[in-house]
Parts: sequence; structure tokens; C-alpha cells
Amino acid sequence: MSEAIQLDDYVDETNDSYTSRALARKSGGNGGAMDDVLKRLGAVESSVSELRIQVGGIAATMATNDGVNKLQVQVSGTAATIPYLATKDDLKELQAQVGGIAATMVTKDDLNKLQIQVSGIAATIPYLATKDDLKELQAQVSGIAATMATKDELNKLQAQVSGTAAAIPYLATKADLSAMETTIIKWIIATVLTSVGLAGGLAFSIARFVH
Repeated sequence: MSEAIQLDDYVDETNDSYTSRALARKSGGNGGAMDDVLKRLGAVESSVSELRIQVGGIAATMATNDGVNKLQVQVSGTAATIPYLATKDDLKELQAQVGGIAATMVTKDDLNKLQIQVSGIAATIPYLATKDDLKELQAQVSGIAATMATKDELNKLQAQVSGTAAAIPYLATKADLSAMETTIIKWIIATVLTSVGLAGGLAFSIARFVH
């Protein structure tokens, strides 16, 4: 065992392969045992190298304190805005509103129909009454309304007409007036004649009395 591996002489100055070369120089004998040890050491060196590579990759991907602080600031800002963020229920309500708006929106066909109607209206505008025309008409209507009879006045007139109509059967007709006129004329003529006769007789009597 005196000629075995002397680990006290092992110094890792450059890389892991230095160990294998140092052990090989100091071994002297027992070639089979040394080869086995060298193989094991080679496997250990490979494992250590791989481990170093992995540790280096992990270290490269690990966050620093500054990175963690920045992330904490971002997370705090995000947490502060969470109460103002929309939820799934809000999104559903918005979708329902958008659906309702889409159902009430005008299509191009509807717009074309409306344009045709507007064109027809625009063609009739020169023949439509203006505000001034409307004011004149309102003034005329107001004047007519001021001279029109009310319902009470109409009822009174109807009562008067009804009374007049009830008296019509007792009124004289044109034939009655003509007959009465003839009777009056005859009466006047008879009266005149009688008066003349009486006057003549009176004159004759006076004349006889005088003579």
C-alpha cells in the first residue's frame, strides 16, 4: 500500500485532469488497481465537470436581488390594479350588450332603403309648409276659433230653433197672408163706399132741411 496513490500530492492547479496525471506518475506498480482507480477518478471528473456545467447554467438563470426587487414592484403594481380589472361576469355582461347592439344595428340594405325614403322626402320639401306658413295658419285658426260658437251657445240656439219649429204650425202661410190681404182690401172698399153713401145721404138730408 506504500506504493499506492498518495493523495497528499494532489493539487488542482489547472483542471481535473492534473490529478490523473499526478497519480499515474506516482503509482509505480499495481497497474490493474491503478487503472481501476483512474477509471473511477475519470468518472468522478466527468461527473464533476457535468455538475459544474449544470451549476453554471443554474447560476446564469437565477434571479438577482435587483431582479427580485423589480419583480416585487411589478407584482405590487399589478395587485393594485386588480380591483379595477374586469371579471368573467363583467365580460359576459359586455358580450350580452355587444350582442344586443349588433342585433339593433342597421345593415347596408336598411341604409339604402332609408336613403331612398330620404330622397323622396327631399323631393317633396319644396311643397311642404314652412314655419312661417304654419304661423299664418295658426293665426287664421285662432281668428276662426274666436268667432265660432261654443257648445253652450249651440245648445241655446238649438232650443230656440226647437221653439220656433213648435210654433210653425200656428204661423200664417203665404196663402193665408194673400187671403187676409184680399179680405182687408174688400173691407176697406166697403168701408169707403159706406162712408161715401152715408156722406151723400147726410148731405141730401141737410140740403132738404135747409130748403
